[in-house]
Amino acid sequence: MSSPLAAARFYALRDVDAAAGRARLRYITDVPGQQAVYMTKLQQAQAYAAATALSAQAEVPPYVAAEAAATGLSAAQVTNNILALAAMWNEQAGPAIEGARMGGKAAVVAAADLAAVEAARLAAVQALDNFGI
Repeated sequence: MSSPLAAARFYALRDVDAAAGRARLRYITDVPGQQAVYMTKLQQAQAYAAATALSAQAEVPPYVAAEAAATGLSAAQVTNNILALAAMWNEQAGPAIEGARMGGKAAVVAAADLAAVEAARLAAVQALDNFGI
């Protein structure tokens, strides 16, 4: 049988993870297959940017071409947008959310009593629920 403190930590850790998930959803689309699409679009945008640095006649990859046709932007503009969004996620938002999640979880684990667990849980959840870049 677990102690009340262990149970409180368990639920607090779960709440911190859920808050991190909500924070991430403000930046990503969570539908089946979308992560694979984003990864492929990034790979294609990186390859296209490298190819256009060597030749102005580079072939436009399928995802870049599809987005350009859908938005009316040029392939170069789409590529720049994809690269900028990936950089913002990988260099700012993603690491900041993960840092807040891990810091919140560390505070919950280090809490010595039920009141401290609740304070750590609340601080982490509020920080993640209010996260924004």
